[in-house]
Amino acid sequence: MSLIKKCSMCQAPPVVRHSFTKIFFCATCFQINFLNEVHEYVQNYNLIPINSSIVVGVSGGKDSSVLLDVLFKLINTYPDIYVNTTLHMVAVDEGIKNYRDNSLDVVREIQAIYNLPLKIVSFEAYYKRSLDDLIVMLDSTNSSCSFCGILRRSSLQKGANELNLPNMRVATGHNADDNAETVMLNLLRGDSAKLLRCVDPVASLEANGARIKPLAFQAQKDIVLYAFHAKLKYFSTECPYAVTAFRGVARRLIQELSRSNSMCQIQTQEAILSVRGERPTVKVQSCAQCGTAIVGSKCQACEIANSNNAEELRRVLKVK
Repeated sequence: MSLIKKCSMCQAPPVVRHSFTKIFFCATCFQINFLNEVHEYVQNYNLIPINSSIVVGVSGGKDSSVLLDVLFKLINTYPDIYVNTTLHMVAVDEGIKNYRDNSLDVVREIQAIYNLPLKIVSFEAYYKRSLDDLIVMLDSTNSSCSFCGILRRSSLQKGANELNLPNMRVATGHNADDNAETVMLNLLRGDSAKLLRCVDPVASLEANGARIKPLAFQAQKDIVLYAFHAKLKYFSTECPYAVTAFRGVARRLIQELSRSNSMCQIQTQEAILSVRGERPTVKVQSCAQCGTAIVGSKCQACEIANSNNAEELRRVLKVK
């Protein structure tokens, strides 16, 4: 990077250029700015009220590792703002052989660094089958990410609920790229209901346990840079099933758009947020089988758990 440029905060030689604003930073100021941006987003949308119990969904990957580090630092830097806020970790073991067991080792190392309580839950315990088992039943990996996403969300919520924490919120490491991809996916699928709620700053289906995404306005590249310069521990191997995900189509579209518009990940979310007040009221009820809050009459997680063959599994997603 040219030394003609200077860090916008301290005038030192820069090593990082912000993905969205294109402002130059030295390594230290980049981390400070990153924390400030997340803090501002959290405060603007009241993601973490006082006396909150924040359950962080951790996988050992860079996004959740950065999320945990940022929340830990914000809570300790601004104790008068994040009053009586506590952090807790929940990890989900999907049962992906030679992958998740390795990442959970990293999760345990991270837990030791921050000295936070950790709970590990699994598909096997909740649904009597692992993701590997589902793939064998399907005899295909084409919809593996869709099934995994349903069961991961449900497992994380169940694990958080079992902690029985007051004023609980469940934080996940979804970033700006993830959210923009989700918007694109819902557009491609024609799912207007999910489209209008997929980037909600606070998604509250559960009476206690609303979901928040503090990194929603942070670029994937900046998260990688933060993890590198903060020297964070994380597991970098990609899930073996990810290569067949339909999300890859949306990812490529967003990447192509971002070449001509560096703010497209933010603007995509802001466009949905600007019309979210126009959406119909969502009816929330509890699943009769597992008790989890659901939208609609059927709990997809339980439908997957109750499926006995590939045809029944595909029927859950309405795929051929």
